[in-house]
Amino acid sequence: MKNTTRISSLMGTWTGQSRLKAAVGPYEMNIYFVVHLMPDPLRGYGCEISNCSEIQNQVCIEQKQEASQKCVNLEDGQVTWSDVSAFLYFGARVDAGIPFNVHLEHNLGGWVGPLNMVMAQNSTRGENMPNIVDQYVVRYVDSPSTQYLHMHPNCSLFGPEDFERYMGASAVNQTVHSQTNASHGEDPYSPYLKTCAHGDVKPILPLFDFSFVKDVDGTEKVEVKLDYKILTFPHEGAPMYRLFPTLQERMNRRNGAFHISGPYCYGDDPKRGWTFDFNYDSNNENEYMSLVHGCVEGLPCLPSAAEIALGGTGVGLVHVKSKATTFGSEALLTIAVYALSMALLVSITFHCKRSQRETHERLRRPTTAVARPTPGPYGDLGEDHGMDQPLLEEDAVSESKEEEKADVQFV
Repeated sequence: MKNTTRISSLMGTWTGQSRLKAAVGPYEMNIYFVVHLMPDPLRGYGCEISNCSEIQNQVCIEQKQEASQKCVNLEDGQVTWSDVSAFLYFGARVDAGIPFNVHLEHNLGGWVGPLNMVMAQNSTRGENMPNIVDQYVVRYVDSPSTQYLHMHPNCSLFGPEDFERYMGASAVNQTVHSQTNASHGEDPYSPYLKTCAHGDVKPILPLFDFSFVKDVDGTEKVEVKLDYKILTFPHEGAPMYRLFPTLQERMNRRNGAFHISGPYCYGDDPKRGWTFDFNYDSNNENEYMSLVHGCVEGLPCLPSAAEIALGGTGVGLVHVKSKATTFGSEALLTIAVYALSMALLVSITFHCKRSQRETHERLRRPTTAVARPTPGPYGDLGEDHGMDQPLLEEDAVSESKEEEKADVQFV
């Protein structure tokens, strides 16, 4: 039977970050991941019956009309209860001084949630783990609130359609179907590695594993494992498309928790998808990534729902000062390349938005057609523009297709 005291000790904010700083020059990168766990008010509608393994994606539900209990598979549809409601927030800050002068931050813009989870108790730990007294593995569920997951208006990481796939209901559904096959440290995207035989890579949500261990002094402590892969898809011909293999080699040679994997299939291109990996094990900590049960100064702390529950903004919570891992001069290129890719993303994003505004203005004001020899496949504009609007003289010089494409997306 689940131990509610142990589960309650996991509630609150967990903050993970990989903050890298060059020993020479003003170059710094901080990638952070924050999750807040709080009890699901509908937990009381759950139940436990024999031969219904939550580890294997099964849960017990109450059948009110029949006044009975039933074991259902999480993959078969919505479940009305869960143990935990989770809220997520992640992002990246990049500071690259002279000669780049790049200072950027991209994040979700606000908390995403609630994401509902069942804390599946692992009752088959075996004799090879005698010091583990209790263990819980996160299992996401498709709940009635899943359909309301939405992107914050200030999100600078991706658009609404991308959000649905990487953080919304589609991501929840994909995670539910694949979470039982995922193991800590293993690559859940391996079927898409360097091949498009299985289609485009399908993102999944962060996975957690909490183990309660008997310490040498007889007390209990919790050990945490976290696995999350942040996907990015540079376009073919873009600078990051060519530089990612080099970036991967430079980062991975350090053999730290901050790791780059790929390439994965995306857009029918087996070389386009890459991931920044968060693989954390508190039992095997290293200098490249930290995880604390609490808030970190300067990073998000509490979602609004938790502020109400705790009666404040988290002033009384544990606040830890952010610490940076310092690298030698070899890390300069790595951080600079990452910073430039982020800068290019912002620049092109603003360009696309400006182009959309200009297009809207042209459609509203009177136009003067310019004769063209042969109409293109999209109307009089030709295939370089893709609008059924006559070309104005002031718009005769257009920017190239490559400039109109987003260079890289972080998802």
